[in-house]
Amino acid sequence: DQPYTVAMTNDAIEAFNIASFYLHGNQNDLSDDQVQATRALMKKQKKRVEAYANYRAGYLIATKNCPLAVTSSSFHYRMAKDFPFIRFAIPKEGSFITVENIAIPTHAQNKAAAYHFLNYIYRPDVMTKRSCDVTTFPAIQGHLPDINDEYLKNHAEALKRFNELHFYRILIPEQALREIWVDVKS
Repeated sequence: DQPYTVAMTNDAIEAFNIASFYLHGNQNDLSDDQVQATRALMKKQKKRVEAYANYRAGYLIATKNCPLAVTSSSFHYRMAKDFPFIRFAIPKEGSFITVENIAIPTHAQNKAAAYHFLNYIYRPDVMTKRSCDVTTFPAIQGHLPDINDEYLKNHAEALKRFNELHFYRILIPEQALREIWVDVKS
């Protein structure tokens, strides 16, 4: 066995996608056998998980509880601000990305209010403040706050490998995933 543990994402969809990708490659859906194999892998790997954590993963690394964290880049940026020695890397097999979006239903009764809200949150000053407070990349160009050059370089390198980036998917029904997640974490 490996002599170290890792901090693992605390998001069931993310953790399940990562384990499934490791076993089965990039899939849109899974057979029952693939689901069970993914569940078994997650249970087996639990002994190597120091903690299921996202935001606190940097603390676990900084305190030498574990040398590695599986987490999103926005959490990494927060970690790097607090602990400058922490670095970001994408596995050679690739990684996952998310696209955050907003949808207004066709039959929404308050579309004008929704668009008013969207116009507010996409204002450059609001987007810049949100990016500083929440540590995410802004949805509009030119409003990257105090993001350091190394962090931007890492993400530019990641985008060069875009064909190795995959989207998180809902691979199994929510109830089945919840049961697996409870089983894995108990």
